[in-house]
Amino acid sequence: MWNIIQSLWSSLALFLSALFFHGMILRSIRENKPKWFINNHQHHIIRYFIGMYYGVLGLYFIWRGLPGEDFGIYTDMLINIIILLNIFSGTGPATIATSMIIIGKLLLGHDPHMQLIYAFFLLSYHFICIQVNTLKISLVKKFILSKLSITPFMLYYLHFKMAIPLQVYTIPKWLLIFTISFVCSLLLYLAARFIDTSNKQIFELRQSSIHDPLTKLANYRHFDTCLRNEYKESIFKQTPLSVIIFDY
Repeated sequence: MWNIIQSLWSSLALFLSALFFHGMILRSIRENKPKWFINNHQHHIIRYFIGMYYGVLGLYFIWRGLPGEDFGIYTDMLINIIILLNIFSGTGPATIATSMIIIGKLLLGHDPHMQLIYAFFLLSYHFICIQVNTLKISLVKKFILSKLSITPFMLYYLHFKMAIPLQVYTIPKWLLIFTISFVCSLLLYLAARFIDTSNKQIFELRQSSIHDPLTKLANYRHFDTCLRNEYKESIFKQTPLSVIIFDY
């Protein structure tokens, strides 16, 4: 059990680090390239890169879970990737990450039969999360429904991988595992929601400060910001700067 707890904290810490690193990258892009989140084509490219980013994280979890008994904990982190991407990023990034995870399981796993069953459950769970995400309910309820829907898979899969019999006397152990799993997923959900909400609020505040809320046209602050940036660039490149102002 101590090995499980140790692998739990290491995988949880890595996931949280990946979340905050993801948040910092998006915040930097929102500040330097805000049009990328307005243009649909560029926005889709960003979302697909997010799916690939968490797909690589999933491959790392698969690799870390191969040798020892802590496999179930890392498996739980793969489930969290599918949940969070479906809730916060949408179907496209979640599908990319799920596909990468399934391919990784089939290539890295030792038992082909077990890996096929695992891939089937993962794909089915991804479709369940897609359907849950279409419901007109709060994000918290979507998270809870998505997390509860994985219970049959956990009972089936962890029964073999962690050698826990499905008997009455093992109920306390199962409850402990499910509690740990839910608490970890909840922490990741809260962290992802905080990062997503704060980044969007900062972006909206920045946009409202440089655009008129009624006409959506650029105001004086937008002009001042553009002029300052051009002035800094002209000094850096040692090139002349010309400004033409049309006042209506």
